[in-house]
Amino acid sequence: MFVIRKHNDVWWEVPISEPDPDNPGQVREVTFEVKFRLLKRSELEAFNERIKSFKKGAEQDRLAEETLLNHVLDWRNGPLDEDGKQVPFTPENLKAVMDHQVAAWAIGQQLVRASSGLAARGNSKAG
Repeated sequence: MFVIRKHNDVWWEVPISEPDPDNPGQVREVTFEVKFRLLKRSELEAFNERIKSFKKGAEQDRLAEETLLNHVLDWRNGPLDEDGKQVPFTPENLKAVMDHQVAAWAIGQQLVRASSGLAARGNSKAG
């Protein structure tokens, strides 16, 4: 049943393709789950309009970072530190993850997919 909520928070699987440090020239896919506060239709439309109005570069990056900081609430099953330990979710750790372009792009892409209804049914987990 569709439920109208003030905030629509969902767990979402985020696949990230990153360079494989053990295999030169190869990529590997890693996945972790992110808890998103979905963008409302008006927020998604405003985001798309603002992105289109900016030239590629710093302005778009700032908008994307601002949006992720406001809509990524938690994560589980990753990311890991260099010792293989889980990195806890904090705003500072989110900023550190977003410093990695492949991760920032993947998280942003999945937030838009989840918010816009483009994703295939069954990709999210209730949360």
